[in-house]
Amino acid sequence: MVKNPFACAECHLVLDDGVEQCPRCPSAPVSTDHQGYVIIINPHRS
Repeated sequence: MVKNPFACAECHLVLDDGVEQCPRCPSAPVSTDHQGYVIIINPHRS
């Protein structure tokens, strides 16, 4: 089943499963509603 991860609204860090607060920005809100793009530097190792 695909999970919808949380992301920090401040630094945009996508959080691991089970983590509901950003370790970098503890006072920032987190959300499952995020958008943007991902740059894959080395696709063979990703």
